[in-house]
Amino acid sequence: MNAIELPPSAAAEELSQGERHLSLNFLLFVLFTTLVVDSFGPGIEILREFGARPVNFLLAAAVCAICLLDFGKWRGVSLRLWRTLFIACVLLCVSLLNLWIALTRSGPDAATVASAWIRQFLMLAWGVTSYFTWKRLLSSVGEQSYARLLAASAVLPLLAFMLEYADPSGVMKSILDPFRVKGDLRPSGFSNEPSTYTAWVTFIWPIVLFIAARGRTARGRVLAALLAIVLAVSAYLSNARTGIVIFILQVAFFGYTKLRQQHAFGGVIRALIVASLCLAVSLIVVWDRLMSLTDMSPNSSEVARFGYTVAGFDLFLDYPWVGTGIGQFSYFFGQYVPAFAMGSAEVASYAFGLGKYRASTFNLFVRLLTEFGLPMALLLGGVILRPIVRAARSVGSSPFLLYAALSAIGGVGFWLSQDQYGYQPAILSLAVLTLTLERARAQGDAVRVSTGSEQGCHT
Repeated sequence: MNAIELPPSAAAEELSQGERHLSLNFLLFVLFTTLVVDSFGPGIEILREFGARPVNFLLAAAVCAICLLDFGKWRGVSLRLWRTLFIACVLLCVSLLNLWIALTRSGPDAATVASAWIRQFLMLAWGVTSYFTWKRLLSSVGEQSYARLLAASAVLPLLAFMLEYADPSGVMKSILDPFRVKGDLRPSGFSNEPSTYTAWVTFIWPIVLFIAARGRTARGRVLAALLAIVLAVSAYLSNARTGIVIFILQVAFFGYTKLRQQHAFGGVIRALIVASLCLAVSLIVVWDRLMSLTDMSPNSSEVARFGYTVAGFDLFLDYPWVGTGIGQFSYFFGQYVPAFAMGSAEVASYAFGLGKYRASTFNLFVRLLTEFGLPMALLLGGVILRPIVRAARSVGSSPFLLYAALSAIGGVGFWLSQDQYGYQPAILSLAVLTLTLERARAQGDAVRVSTGSEQGCHT
């Protein structure tokens, strides 16, 4: 991302701009550091799922600060407000339609159903708002600055994970537990569980790799390479399958983009061989963990994983067009939970309404089908995946674009095993990718205009 050039100004104004730049960098560093902290006690108690992540509170505070102190700057950012309002109105209308289904077909009373609907609709609205907030905050930040800040923010969470892994006495775990709502037997750093930590790694490592490949200084490239290696090692040590699936998707995307960049037949063959070898090596390394996904042993996490998903699909087939209502899956779950999944104590607790939180579809895209119906699920899914599809067609137009696309696959990939609308690494990565695409297009248009002008002068 190319930074916006500031016009010359007086010394006092330069100092003010420097202070603003420093404040913005500090704010982004804090926000980036908290991305891996997936929930904390006060957030759970205040707003339950909506707002449980500390980054949501910090980002909301940033919105308030910008509106109060620097409101005029928002006018220079293209938010496409009319399109956002149109989508919001459509979402609201569809949600009101399926709210009637939830009120008449689910078990709880109307007040409980309406409360869940409002909370989850607000969560979805905040997800959209935070996307534009990230774009606003990063609109004047260069790609090298963004990458360095993100890489620096990874050091503390990575150190916490590695210290916890290397401490069999459990002292480090006791230190980290106050930062986590729930603990896990395996090391997870500041996250509640290893899968969340590993999903964060898959979101952040492509940006670290960008510094290692294209950093401005040799020292920075070496440090970034070491950080990328340690991140990869920590992801492997976490033994989480979520990151494995995402990593395979990233390798496949990388191979696909390299194939698209080849025009000669020989280049296509070479790229195909290299991509196939990379994918094969990746599968061999992670094969044991990948195959454990099919281990349907009683009371294992796989039973819950597949049980939630099967219940979501079955519910979708009964209400395929408008869904059951946003936030309502948990109230239908007991009616649709498959028999094999009742072997899991976790699933059984939600089936009988004893779970502490709402039952999850375990997959955002399944949740979109279940709660919104097919037409809106296709629209929303298309909005989420469109930047990645565009990037696959445009890689090569910007040195940063491939890395931003891989980061977005890492962020969005976590939605394959989590259905929270406000997962900020995914939203941030999509905002960065969209900004990169917009800037690459603007630079391409500028080059075409400049070339056309030169040709006109020559003629």
